[in-house]
Amino acid sequence: MDGAALAGGGILDGEADMDHRRDRKTSSLEPDLEAPTLTRSDPRSEAQYAAPVHVEHSGFAARYADVGWLGRGGMGEVRLCLDRRTERDVAVKRIDGAMRNDRVRARFLREARIQAQLDHPTIVPVYDIGVDDEGIEYFTMKRADGETLDAIIERLHEGDPEAHARYTLPVRLGILRQVCQGVEYAHERGIVHRDLKPENVIVGALGEVYVIDWGIAKVTHGAPAGTSTSLFRTGGGYMLGTPGYLAPEQCIDAESVDVRADVYALGAILFELLALEPLHEADTVDGLLESTMRGYADARISARRPDLTIAPELERACVLATKTEPEERLATVSQLVAIVSAYLEGDRDLALRRSLAEGHSDAASDALSQLLAGDGASEELRAEALREAGHALALDPESRAAVAVITRVMATPPPRIPSDAAAAIAHEELTSENAVSRYGIWSYLGVVAPLLAILASVRVHNWPAIAIMTVPIVTAVALLRVRATSRRFAPSAVYILAGVLIAIASTSMLFGPYVIMPALLAVFATNSIGSVDQVMSRPLAWVAICLVTAAAPMALQAWGLLPVGFTITAPGQILIEHRITDASPATIHLTLIFTTFAAIVAPMSFNFYNAVQLRETRAKLIVQMWHLRQLAPR
Repeated sequence: MDGAALAGGGILDGEADMDHRRDRKTSSLEPDLEAPTLTRSDPRSEAQYAAPVHVEHSGFAARYADVGWLGRGGMGEVRLCLDRRTERDVAVKRIDGAMRNDRVRARFLREARIQAQLDHPTIVPVYDIGVDDEGIEYFTMKRADGETLDAIIERLHEGDPEAHARYTLPVRLGILRQVCQGVEYAHERGIVHRDLKPENVIVGALGEVYVIDWGIAKVTHGAPAGTSTSLFRTGGGYMLGTPGYLAPEQCIDAESVDVRADVYALGAILFELLALEPLHEADTVDGLLESTMRGYADARISARRPDLTIAPELERACVLATKTEPEERLATVSQLVAIVSAYLEGDRDLALRRSLAEGHSDAASDALSQLLAGDGASEELRAEALREAGHALALDPESRAAVAVITRVMATPPPRIPSDAAAAIAHEELTSENAVSRYGIWSYLGVVAPLLAILASVRVHNWPAIAIMTVPIVTAVALLRVRATSRRFAPSAVYILAGVLIAIASTSMLFGPYVIMPALLAVFATNSIGSVDQVMSRPLAWVAICLVTAAAPMALQAWGLLPVGFTITAPGQILIEHRITDASPATIHLTLIFTTFAAIVAPMSFNFYNAVQLRETRAKLIVQMWHLRQLAPR
């Protein structure tokens, strides 16, 4: 039904065609009608509303000019007409001639009179009741332009940006407050709507709100004790209303309900306005009724929609208004109005928040007790304790119990690192490893590069040997660069370590395995400890690899696979036989001095860099602990 049809929505009754409703809802249900039992009572009794009266012909065609169709109700159609006397548009509801009989006529007039008696801004006023030129009863009322609340919620649910900009939470709650005020006004006059739902609320362009469809309303005044007050008595229990919004007791016998049935429906509407989804969800009418009768639906929005942040007093209002037992439910609409109004006016219930905070603090303490006792999965208990304590602090920032739980949990190290934390630590370690490895590589290059520069100043006899020394280190640097910058390809640190080890081992061809290589190997082994995960995870294996690296050149030279770089000429005397270049004694002496000093400076500078990193990390942790201490109230 489009906006034009909704303009006459104020006169659509509970039997209207609901094809336009969302698939997740079900149309109103009504039983077959029986002839009413009419009694005389006070001026606003069921009897007066339903008593047959003589309605004279009023010259319908002469007064009203038909403009177009607005909608269709259970007993007829609604048309837009121009009232020639007042020159205004009115909505005219007229009985369908094919359905007209005494029962339908009595019900139609009853609806018109009930609505005419409700003089409230949220209820569409009735202007006239009469019989047209064809002898068919009709009544006219104000044309209510606007959009149904059902359609508004649907647009919000679909993420319509215009709807979200216009119908913010305070605006939606303001609409509900107006609906509640209109329903409360009806309750004061002894009328229970019994079919409240978003589809029966029209919101105008200027914010005006109308509660429509009073066709199955119950009149509580003027009924003898133990008798039915409804025009539609069937002789036993029966159901009226819309599944998903009608109260549990209304599912059993609509005649026995009181104002608390409307309170339930308003609570379901409030839930839908907050969560943007129905309180009861099922594919069938039977499923909706079972959910209602058994109280399956959880009205706690924090449980149903944890992604939403809803004030606890609003959530509590949903829970209290939709209790399965009427005795446990909010007793009047005014109580619901008071909660919504207090929220809109910013008067938060501090005692309620503290009460809710205590519940979360107790849950956090229970989880902490189980954690310390070693019961259950520690990771889940630790997360639950912190989560509940966080909820408590959000509700009550001065909750000492919550702060105590957080402090104790953080002071109690877990037996194993939680999976989420482990993933974060792995990421941080990889980043740190890359940074430290880059520094280590450059520190090693600071030793090798000058050494190669010295070699470049002399004539080289064995370029393959020089290549064996330089190519692995250059490859390692290149792989490290790729590892630090590429997102798709991250070579393992093992390849980098292998390249550097090969380069170090090959330096034995310069001056033998006892002079330069041990110093370089010591620098590299020191730099690797504490920075590369593969080294830290297998420390004994790393020691063995470094020893093999040192021993391998000795074995290869002993077996004649490498040229011998030294000769022991006498006890206590070693003659270095340098066979790669024709370097002079002065050049060799300078190389040895530089290598010795570099072996001292390189590890010192690397360890200084590590110390700076550790100090910065320690400072960050201290600052984080300071922030946590601020959670405690002064």
